[in-house]
Amino acid sequence: MPFINDFVVKEHICNMKCEYCLTGTGVLQERETAKASGHSMHYAEGSDLQKTMDAVTEGIYDAFGISILKISGGEILLVKGIIDYLKKHAPRYKKIQVLTNGVLLSPGILARLKELDNICIQISIDYHTIEGNGYRTQTPEKLQRILDNLGHAVRSGIPVEINCVIHDKNAHLLTGFAEYLLQYDHKVILFPFPVRGKNKFDFYPHAGQLSGIEGLIDRYPDFQGILPPKAYLESLLRFLQNGKREVPCIFPKLAVGSFEDGNITPCANYWFTSLGNMMGENPRAVLEKVGADKIYRVLMQDRHRLAECNQCFTPWEVLNLYAMGALSIADLKKLPLYSFDGLESCLADFPAKGA
Repeated sequence: MPFINDFVVKEHICNMKCEYCLTGTGVLQERETAKASGHSMHYAEGSDLQKTMDAVTEGIYDAFGISILKISGGEILLVKGIIDYLKKHAPRYKKIQVLTNGVLLSPGILARLKELDNICIQISIDYHTIEGNGYRTQTPEKLQRILDNLGHAVRSGIPVEINCVIHDKNAHLLTGFAEYLLQYDHKVILFPFPVRGKNKFDFYPHAGQLSGIEGLIDRYPDFQGILPPKAYLESLLRFLQNGKREVPCIFPKLAVGSFEDGNITPCANYWFTSLGNMMGENPRAVLEKVGADKIYRVLMQDRHRLAECNQCFTPWEVLNLYAMGALSIADLKKLPLYSFDGLESCLADFPAKGA
């Protein structure tokens, strides 16, 4: 049974234009612009957005007893009233994770988020200089604002993960990024993972650039306070060296992918098909397909995987590594998103093999 709701809100509305953005790979929603969307970006009592967001969130929670809610955009902090949404729904969950590009993550917003004792933040940043972060922004002032806000987030005491997309501008520099982040030792977790999407090979690192990941592994004792488990990095390196995944994927069984318009997808990593729309169909009938639809046999087979599955590697991979015995419950609980009582019961159907 899934214990994660990966909730995507207004995926096309963002204040950055990352060159490798995944938005173009999504086929489940109509595109809109921030200008065209107008009032639809306001979560307020009685608004259309409030009604749909609450209906999707509550329907999934009631069906599965979800423990983790992850919410992202687009840029989720562009949604006016989003903290009101978080405050309303937070008491139900063990953990809530907010993914942001960090531009709007001001001390004022952080102070309001800090009121939620089960909150953690993911900040997307690939490097601390334009040299390695150029696919996200070429503007030094914007990058400095993100770095300043990262510092504000750490000082607020909210647990922070860093979404670091690996590409040909930063793969060889990752030890330098880790050295920069040592100022936040034991207060952030750097999660590197490969660029994804239909144009990923335009940005992919070549073999000679993987030295940065090798450096993280070789110097793991120096960096372990800011890195995920070593087994994750070793699996990541093999993935990049071999060009395909070696670990079976159970993630679709553990997570529901959802959108604010009601679409439900069987994989939160790959938005290629919908199980139905909770707002346009019988919600119960749609949610009954979760974990049961025949598409799950395709997504979770060990051999003859879809190409998109074979070439997929994200921070969720720690759950697959747990299921194969490479990580333990204790390893997972060292990560902000999984540091809660009851994680064992969430994974009871997938006991670690030998961990």
